[in-house]
Amino acid sequence: MHLGSPATNGRPGGAGYGGFFWRAVAAGEPRVFTGDAEGEEAVNGSAARWLALTGAGPGGAAYTLVFTGLGPGDRWFVRTARYPGVCVAYAFDRPAVVAAGHPRRNRHRVLVADGRLDRAAVTARLAPAVLG
Repeated sequence: MHLGSPATNGRPGGAGYGGFFWRAVAAGEPRVFTGDAEGEEAVNGSAARWLALTGAGPGGAAYTLVFTGLGPGDRWFVRTARYPGVCVAYAFDRPAVVAAGHPRRNRHRVLVADGRLDRAAVTARLAPAVLG
């Protein structure tokens, strides 16, 4: 089976979504970062080991979401300007192929935290097994 995305079907603009998708809520534009990059343009399409999204809901309560679980060939699809969303994209820039008799298994983890965590706080909270 071939797994595709709008990007692999010809849509321009980094529309490589398709996979595990989390759409968040935010009053204003949230912040997104990885261990070594920050901002939608820098992290969209990356293969960082983890990705964090911080924002505040309509009532003003701040939150941080930290995602892990990219599989081989997966990339992060991220939106902050249009809407807050993070996707483990199985076919970001090329179709993913799942061969007959070889199921695709993934394990995604999301840390949900009150408040806005910075890079150091995220790293401190992730288990050594996640960071490898």
